Amino acid sequence: MPSSWVDRRGDRWIVRYRTGGRESAKFYGGSFRRRADADTRRRFIDGELAALRAPDIHALSNPVPSGCRPWRQRATGGATAAST
Repeated sequence: MPSSWVDRRGDRWIVRYRTGGRESAKFYGGSFRRRADADTRRRFIDGELAALRAPDIHALSNPVPSGCRPWRQRATGGATAAST
């Protein structure tokens, strides 16, 4: 039996997982509109469980900003050329 799985609830795909055996609690792994997105999350959770780590789902919801804009805002204190 896999330690993570995907259920369908209405029009959403719900990812669930267990950190132990069948007596352990079920944890929520996310809700997705596409099955492919749910399978990607399930594979991430399987990898974390295989490495004996507890999956940190909340770390995935806030991606690190990329590009020059966040750096520029930090460097200038949020000021832009139009506001000077």
